[in-house]
Amino acid sequence: MIKITLVTICLALVCIVMPLLADEIIITYSPTGRGEESRYWQGQGILSCPEPGKNFSLHVGDARIISFSSSFIPIKKEGKRIYFVNPQNENFEALFLTPKPTGHGLYAVSLDLPEINKQKKVKIRIEKAEKLVFPSLPFASRKEGDYLVLETTTVKRHIRLRYLTKLAYMLFANTLGAGIFTLVLLGYVAIKRKTIKEVIRSRVGKTKLKSPFGFKRYQNSYEISFEPGAWRKYKAPVRYEEGKLHFRIPFWFLSTLLIVFLAVVFFFSVTNPLRRVWGMVGNFQVVIIFFAIILGILAALLLISAKTDKGLALRFGIIGAGIIGSIFGYLGIFALVLAITTCLLIYFLSVLLLEEEKK
Repeated sequence: MIKITLVTICLALVCIVMPLLADEIIITYSPTGRGEESRYWQGQGILSCPEPGKNFSLHVGDARIISFSSSFIPIKKEGKRIYFVNPQNENFEALFLTPKPTGHGLYAVSLDLPEINKQKKVKIRIEKAEKLVFPSLPFASRKEGDYLVLETTTVKRHIRLRYLTKLAYMLFANTLGAGIFTLVLLGYVAIKRKTIKEVIRSRVGKTKLKSPFGFKRYQNSYEISFEPGAWRKYKAPVRYEEGKLHFRIPFWFLSTLLIVFLAVVFFFSVTNPLRRVWGMVGNFQVVIIFFAIILGILAALLLISAKTDKGLALRFGIIGAGIIGSIFGYLGIFALVLAITTCLLIYFLSVLLLEEEKK
């Protein structure tokens, strides 16, 4: 009975002492250039061991040891393990470098940590990182200024994680917001395609201009004719009558202007948050421009399908919500709240103005 009690006490003491016999590892990753996120330097690490003992060994792992406490004497090396003697029984500390993160925008870190004890308190600081994705260990993450700080306690030596930089996260979030809005508009246009076709045909039919040129095909030849008086049936775009200067603006011109305007608005709504890093986007600029053009055309089709003033106001609200969602997509759920609020605000204000005009 006494033996069992003693064993239990020893196990309890071991459980209490074990967390104290842990390595403390801090690794910092910094980008290669200030203001740029094209690549990262090797990780700069510090390993501390409070009570290594008089004789101990350090397993290097994937790290490259730069320096260690001067009072320690390395006696031999076997593979990646270095054996030390600690004559003064001091705390051990070593500086080391780890391999560079790989990738672009979405970076991957994979390495075997250096260790003296199995238990390790690991802290990783990554400058200009925004989001941790797919970690192999349950890291607790938080932001400290420009750094994403990850912390965990583990007995595993191999760690693997991926992270997004601020620029990549912003691009991903804004593109996701614009993509969702594009799918919504595409779905609406697909469902209402018959109505949209009818509206477009009716409006195009009203804006047809008769050409003074005629073209016919015969069995062995083509015939081109010209009617000089054809233009007289239509009033000139600019004319002066009865002491007044008149301008005629065709509907097709307004429709084209509207499509171009909406394309420009969507283009700047996506690119404005990225104006400081536009040169770093690279080939992704083509994707942004493509989204701007497609969204501009779809938004114009959405407005054309309106048959009432209230319907037009609602469509303007939806377009405003899409712009806000694209600009603030990186805010996550708050971007959705802002988009819905913008849509309702534009719609209700427009309806109030319409009702005021009727009065």
